Amino acid sequence: YDSWYKEPVPTEKATDNNYTETLSWELDPDGVLWIKGTGALPDYEEEPNETRPWLEASEEKGIAIKKLVIGDGVTRIGKRCFIKMGDLEELELADSIKQIDIAAFSDCHSNIRKVHLPSSLEFLGDYAFNQIGEVEEFSISDSNEHFKTEDGVLYDKEIMKLLGTFFIM
Repeated sequence: YDSWYKEPVPTEKATDNNYTETLSWELDPDGVLWIKGTGALPDYEEEPNETRPWLEASEEKGIAIKKLVIGDGVTRIGKRCFIKMGDLEELELADSIKQIDIAAFSDCHSNIRKVHLPSSLEFLGDYAFNQIGEVEEFSISDSNEHFKTEDGVLYDKEIMKLLGTFFIM
């Protein structure tokens, strides 16, 4: 397990519907998925039959999720939390996010062109953005202590590890 971090943020206990008590989500008619509240988004398993509640709602209502907005107060994006969101075009991540875990956005094959990572990011799990689509640029604040970008490519702060090769596929 080779990820880039200081210390991972502990996973909060998920409720029976696999969502935390302090977080909520909403899918609006325009295809914007809002994640609101405080704390960590839960991990999901690899099994394709384990569904995320927003994907079920998207399918039931016939609304493609085009934009994901993760609001201020969310501290962690769990493992495989947003995999296979193929219609995603835009991603807004709050600066409160400290951890993006393993394969969080993997296999989206979406139309996202730019990913701006939160300035507070401390941990980036393996394959967090694997096969997300045709990302042309990653960016992060110069004040981030763990990561940096040069010419739209993501590196660790010391430029010892090229991290963008795991994402742009």
